Amino acid sequence: MPIRMAATGDERRNKLLRRTGSAQATMARQRQRRSFSMLADDILVTIYRLLGDYPSSRARFAAVCRSWRAAVASEPRVPVLPWLLLSPREVGGDRTRLARCLEDGAVMRICPRPGVVGRRLVGGYDGCWVISCHPPPIRIVNLFSGAELALPEKLSKIACPRRDHGRGDTRCPIVVSKVVFSEPPTSDGCIMAAMTENCGIALCRVGCPEGGWTIHGCQVESFRDIAFCNGELYGVTRDGHKVVKFDITLNKKRAPMITGDTRVALQMVSRHKSRNSCKEYSVYLVDLHGKLAIAMMTWWLLGTEPFFKVYQLVDNETSGTTTCCNNKWEEVTSLGDHALFLGQIFSKVVHVPMDMCGDVERNRIYYSNNSCRSLNAEVHGDAVKLTISYENGDLKYEREKRTSIADYDEKITSVGYFMKCGRHDIMWLLPPDI
Repeated sequence: MPIRMAATGDERRNKLLRRTGSAQATMARQRQRRSFSMLADDILVTIYRLLGDYPSSRARFAAVCRSWRAAVASEPRVPVLPWLLLSPREVGGDRTRLARCLEDGAVMRICPRPGVVGRRLVGGYDGCWVISCHPPPIRIVNLFSGAELALPEKLSKIACPRRDHGRGDTRCPIVVSKVVFSEPPTSDGCIMAAMTENCGIALCRVGCPEGGWTIHGCQVESFRDIAFCNGELYGVTRDGHKVVKFDITLNKKRAPMITGDTRVALQMVSRHKSRNSCKEYSVYLVDLHGKLAIAMMTWWLLGTEPFFKVYQLVDNETSGTTTCCNNKWEEVTSLGDHALFLGQIFSKVVHVPMDMCGDVERNRIYYSNNSCRSLNAEVHGDAVKLTISYENGDLKYEREKRTSIADYDEKITSVGYFMKCGRHDIMWLLPPDI
């Protein structure tokens, strides 16, 4: 048995000094927080107005404390564009996430408290809301304010009634690839839809704690992307050939469940197979000005550069309603004064102001992908390669200009964002207007 030596007098004094120093440091930090929160409102408003042209600085300002946000609550809000969020994959390593602002190129470090958010993010919502489920339980957190949405036990994990899934048995876990929200997650009427790799589509309602999750299409069909549009849930099949509109009703426990679906073929684009590293996520569903739209990466001929085509489900000319069964698709050749941000777990159409600076332009598609691509991989448009220095944690990026083989008028120019290493996941994150 090892012998533990008793502490000497010097050691006891050193320990006491360390404890005293730690307590003094804690008190100093508390006094500093109080001093920041007690600043006069007119001073805070003046500072906030000086940061009007620097979105990353406004974000840092608003992240200081609630009193600072309250002091400028009446100030006109400046619309923000999505940020690029990089999350480390390694379990037990650094929890720091990096958020890059495309408007001014600044990078913010976000370090949630231990256990607040899981390692892998599978969804997001406007205002910096993110959802994680790996490792369990399911957590919904606001990365901007640090607020966490408490979920009851029945909603904290997805349990499948099939025996081979064992109601969450680790021998056959349900793999969630994406979660979307019908409305803000803080709303009781918010429906969460989870797209899984091996259990179809799962649904639950935030305001229905006893209803739990309902499952549709377990081990029958998988999907490439899902999205809510005007409160309706849509999905695109794994082969990318059909769009499905799900019929959702409430069961006896007031939980949402899928009772049927309507399918429409996607025959407007001739798509070719390619060894493109983005092929797994080359089809995206998105709400485009209140109408369902699909963005697809395609090729005119094998061996040529791929490009995006965007189609929108338009109103039926006879009935004036938008339905899936009429197969009424219309190509979108211009996004106007908007930009389209596409990602594996979060996509968004946003307005781009006329005087916008930085790397964002109107009528552009910005897409991100977690695949670690080679330099010769086929991508459409310019490519931004991101790397993280593991010496100081700085984010480095370089933009690779690409020349199109052919220039087609109907193309919408795009920029792809890729990690040069596979240590981080990448997604778009829309912060609140600040």
